Amino acid sequence: MSNHLIERTVVLVLARAGSSLPGKHLAQLGAYKVIDHTLTDAIRTKCPVYLSSNDTNLLDYASTRPEIELIPRPDSLATPTSDAIRAVEHALSYVKEDGIEAIVVLGGSTVFREPGVIEKCADMLDSDAEYTSVQTVTRVPDLVYDDLVCMSSATGRTMRLGHVNTRQYSPAIFKLDGSCLVVRPDCVRALAAGGGDMRGTRPGYWRLRKPSLEIHTAADLEEARRRISDATK
Repeated sequence: MSNHLIERTVVLVLARAGSSLPGKHLAQLGAYKVIDHTLTDAIRTKCPVYLSSNDTNLLDYASTRPEIELIPRPDSLATPTSDAIRAVEHALSYVKEDGIEAIVVLGGSTVFREPGVIEKCADMLDSDAEYTSVQTVTRVPDLVYDDLVCMSSATGRTMRLGHVNTRQYSPAIFKLDGSCLVVRPDCVRALAAGGGDMRGTRPGYWRLRKPSLEIHTAADLEEARRRISDATK
């Protein structure tokens, strides 16, 4: 990520309590906690880093890291049905930096991000003023192109992705991946005010070579531990 872009970008880590796997962010994963994997990814960008959570144990844990600014999130913005855009809008009121043009949003329970993906997404957003956001996607080989659908990894809902930039991607079916979302502040405010989601905006998509892993269940956590164990053999 270029120096001028670092100065105009903040990284926001979203990590709410009350998931189907309580305490997952502080679960041990290799030599570190689950949340440490994302916080390390965030700090490597050299941008200001914020952590938004309603989990007091997590906020206490993160308070030992001076690079992280803490944002106590209201429980009303941390329910299973809460719109993440509203959590991002709430966090904007805590951002100290002026002139911010991009917000990198990272899920606190996502691990195994592709190296450099955050910088690539931010650079892509910066390269085209018409983009309102850039999200990571992975190809789904077992779906046929005629379906023209994208399965959301977070909600299980389908989304049409007919506007994928064909200059960069060959026609294929993609799944939204939780590795990275980069969004403009004005887009966040407009979506929050209108109660909408990212559809209807002009997002770009960065195709990953390998998918990340979002830890939602105990099985996901065991799979992450298995991958780390296999990598160290």
